[in-house]
Amino acid sequence: GPGGALALRAQGTAAAGGQAGAGGVRAHVELLLQDLLLAALEPASAVLGGPTELRGTLRGEGAWDFSGPLALEGRTELALAGLHAAGGPLAAALDLPELRLSLQAQLDEQGGGTQRLELGAGEALALLWDGRAQGLLTPQGTLDGELSLDARLGPLLGLLGGALPLREGLAL
Repeated sequence: GPGGALALRAQGTAAAGGQAGAGGVRAHVELLLQDLLLAALEPASAVLGGPTELRGTLRGEGAWDFSGPLALEGRTELALAGLHAAGGPLAAALDLPELRLSLQAQLDEQGGGTQRLELGAGEALALLWDGRAQGLLTPQGTLDGELSLDARLGPLLGLLGGALPLREGLAL
């Protein structure tokens, strides 16, 4: 419709062959967001104490396969264009022309595998987590990786400056 579209498709098996626990729980989930307008979320945001004014368009997709307590594999890509948030807890309006989020992960039944998260805001910000896990369900489980942040102060302050509470008389 005019407010965008959200499609969620899921299929799974909880009891293979009619027996609970036989083969474990398996599921496949797909998500599709097409031009979802954030303005439709204003009433819920206000009730929850968030911004009372929301604008922007969210689009993206994802697909995930689950086959055990931690066994999963999938990817989600989201893009938010023209974010405007004001009111509620915000000192001033927050306007972000572009936000991107990319998630992907692959974990086996014992919690070993990889994760990658990327968050970007135009040329102002790029955050990247590239992680590895081993045996998260064991006492010796480990999670390590690399976290990097690339922020360009001028563009970042230009985007966030109005929403940051600054000392009176200080301008950006």
